[in-house]
Amino acid sequence: MAPPAKRARSAQQTQAPSEGHSDSDGPDADYASAPKPVRRVRVRRGGLARLPEMPLDVVAEIMSYLEPLDLLHLARTSRHYRTFMLSRGSAFMWRAARENVDGFPPCPEDMSEPALANLLFCAFCHGCGRARCDKIYWDLKARYCNDCTANLGVIVRYDPHLAGFLRIDIPFPMSHLKPFMLLRVVNEKRMAYLHDVHDGVPPVGGEYYSVERADLDAFKEALKDMQPDERYAFVEKRAKDLQMARKALVPLIRWRLDMQEARKNEKSEILDQRYNEVTKRLTELGWGEELEKMNTCWLRKHPLVAQPRPLTDRVWQNMEEKIVNFMKERQQARLQGVGR
Repeated sequence: MAPPAKRARSAQQTQAPSEGHSDSDGPDADYASAPKPVRRVRVRRGGLARLPEMPLDVVAEIMSYLEPLDLLHLARTSRHYRTFMLSRGSAFMWRAARENVDGFPPCPEDMSEPALANLLFCAFCHGCGRARCDKIYWDLKARYCNDCTANLGVIVRYDPHLAGFLRIDIPFPMSHLKPFMLLRVVNEKRMAYLHDVHDGVPPVGGEYYSVERADLDAFKEALKDMQPDERYAFVEKRAKDLQMARKALVPLIRWRLDMQEARKNEKSEILDQRYNEVTKRLTELGWGEELEKMNTCWLRKHPLVAQPRPLTDRVWQNMEEKIVNFMKERQQARLQGVGR
């Protein structure tokens, strides 16, 4: 009996292997080149999504551990949270968060709690929102970078009387008030403004300062169609209102100055601790005598030493060689009589 005929091979089976693949390529090679399945990890999302639906006592308990900046971050996570956090019903959360900050003064009557938190804790320009700026213009209750401040103010030279500055007839004695007593001040060139406040009126000295351009235009527009008696009453009320507003800002300004001083002292203390730790480790390496002869400013100003961070063993291990080389250079300079 004749053997069964072999089945003809198809064209796909008889096709020569393509360039770059060996004859040994087969099913195993195809399997190896196939993309591996991605392992999916379950991530819990929206853990706080139902916060607005929780009972108020539960929400109050959660918020009692937060500070104003935490609430600002929460309010900016989504539109839904923004609506919830900025509603009147959430005012108690902001008050509770403010009380968690040591020595934080009460909120002025003409400001909301979120606006106060944004002013004091968010160091970004209120004009462009991009540049970081630490300067607060207290009359404007806002922060502005140098670019945004450029066209914000109008310079008042030699501190003239109000009537002469505005070129508007105002009855005496209101006509002899100074512009800074009625208009919001933008900058404080050559003047100690609101950092040393006496009864809410800032002492002004020097040749010039600036007032807000928009405030000046609105003030002149309001006076334009008034009779002299009306102008007198308007200016008098304006001066009293601005004085009271500045007086309410005094606790905030002093609190911020105290916080800046505390941070400065804390930074200085950490720098001293880091320097002392560096000198201790150098002494252990035999550089004690050289440290006594060397001006300490050289080592204190070294970029690896003048950092407000604690010195750990790992950090010292990374910087030891550079500091030792620096000590050798200073020693060589001292022996040559250069830059002691």
